[in-house]
Amino acid sequence: MDPSNPVDARAQVVDARAQVVAALRPLYNTEADADAFERRVLVINAVLLGHLVLCWLGWLPAWTFVLTIPPLFVRWLSTVHELSHLRGPTQVSVFVRLFLLLTGPFTSGFRELRIEHMLHHKHGLGPQDPTLYLVHGSTASGVWAALTAPEQLLFRSVKTNGTDRALLVDCAVRCGCFVLAALVFEDTFVWYWIVLRLSYAMAFFMFFRAIHRRGEQAGMFEARFPLGIEYLLVLWFGREAANAIFYHDSHHAHPLVSGRFLRQASRVLKT
Repeated sequence: MDPSNPVDARAQVVDARAQVVAALRPLYNTEADADAFERRVLVINAVLLGHLVLCWLGWLPAWTFVLTIPPLFVRWLSTVHELSHLRGPTQVSVFVRLFLLLTGPFTSGFRELRIEHMLHHKHGLGPQDPTLYLVHGSTASGVWAALTAPEQLLFRSVKTNGTDRALLVDCAVRCGCFVLAALVFEDTFVWYWIVLRLSYAMAFFMFFRAIHRRGEQAGMFEARFPLGIEYLLVLWFGREAANAIFYHDSHHAHPLVSGRFLRQASRVLKT
């Protein structure tokens, strides 16, 4: 091939890309992984709600929410993220689709989050990226966006895509479950909800604002830390969530690669 020939040059680029995809394909998530992700989402959901019940019964103090909710919520969110790249809303169980963590009376489910995330990958912080409200603006606006993300995600989805019967039913179920939990668990639920919302805000700020900004510049970046800090992040939040922070540029380049293997993918992409 003659590199000076435009046709040959394009062929070389296509061939190089094909080689990269072939090298990364063994690192992709599989259908078995998707099944495991669904089970993990349900287990974490059950553990968090079980903890709420135990605190309400007086078997555990409410301050223990601080120990369980932050790491488990980040693991839940990173698992939902992995699942969103593998299955659509009609391919997951109703309990996964509903997002019954009780984050609020008017919040989003799997479908709305998946639509937003797929558009984020498609437009990559361009004008049509629906996650720009989480990335642009001052730090204070970024914190506010993360704090209100569960509601904003729903309302922005409705504004863009409208509503249908399935969405209205899902919203009614989420709202009903939230109100019922608030009435039954009373003060215990208030503490659960506060820690959950702060964990949600921390995760969204971290996964959008923090890793998509370098000063005033927005983009897809690799975020590396001293080994001790990286070890603690992996221990606290899990390998998939930590790798999504460390190698976020690689995730955007090849979103089908499992979060467990983003380190290996990053090495392939740098060779």
